[in-house]
Amino acid sequence: MFKLNAGYFLIQCASEEDRESVYELCGKYSRPDADGVAQVCFMGVINPLNPEVEMAEHVKNELLTAAKHIPVERLGATDDCGFSPFSRDVKPKHGSPDFDHSTDHEPAVTAACPLEQRNFLRIVPRRGLRSFRGRHAKLQRGGRMQYAMLIYETPGSYDHLDDGERAAIYGEYMQISSDPACVGGAQLEPIDTASTVRVNDGETLITDGPFADTKEVFGGYFIYEADDLDTVLEVAARIPATRMGGSVEVRPVVPRERQN
Repeated sequence: MFKLNAGYFLIQCASEEDRESVYELCGKYSRPDADGVAQVCFMGVINPLNPEVEMAEHVKNELLTAAKHIPVERLGATDDCGFSPFSRDVKPKHGSPDFDHSTDHEPAVTAACPLEQRNFLRIVPRRGLRSFRGRHAKLQRGGRMQYAMLIYETPGSYDHLDDGERAAIYGEYMQISSDPACVGGAQLEPIDTASTVRVNDGETLITDGPFADTKEVFGGYFIYEADDLDTVLEVAARIPATRMGGSVEVRPVVPRERQN
């Protein structure tokens, strides 16, 4: 592969069991001069097929390991599908993949890392740019997307609170609701007011109560506009339900132009 006079190589690696052997081979056979251009190895550090999201520490460690075998100036990062290659170099004359040089994509975690490790973190794409769909929708909306924060609560989680504590929690919800980036939302009535509708063989069946008996119930939502997913995740972590036995599911809203 490295016999090609090409500058950029996007290499599936995150799903490999012995990743360091791949780093070693790439470092051994990639060339600093391929007809006038250095060969940059964009190593897959994100596995899109893995339901677990890779944390910054994991990605940092992978890149530090790769840097033992591949010169830093010829090392880049991508996901295993090659949708989000990222580095800080200039485009070679042989062409380059579609990537963003913006320093906005530097993870905030770099502030807590030693200086010698920060260079490796800078070549990791933020999660909001890991898929083609995410990048395409972001471009369509001029750099901003809408995200739904679906709030799931544990029944009875407020029962032990006094009036002052309830008022404080309500204030936290109102603070998020009053944020100019929060463009919509609603609180639902308690789960015992729900009605569930099903249609079976043309017959409509209506039952009282929720669809299923679960530990968490859908209590409301916010619609939030942001430049990237990380910003919304930080807001979601401030929602009281997340620390009271519940959770918040964050999902992108389908842009209106894609709905038609």
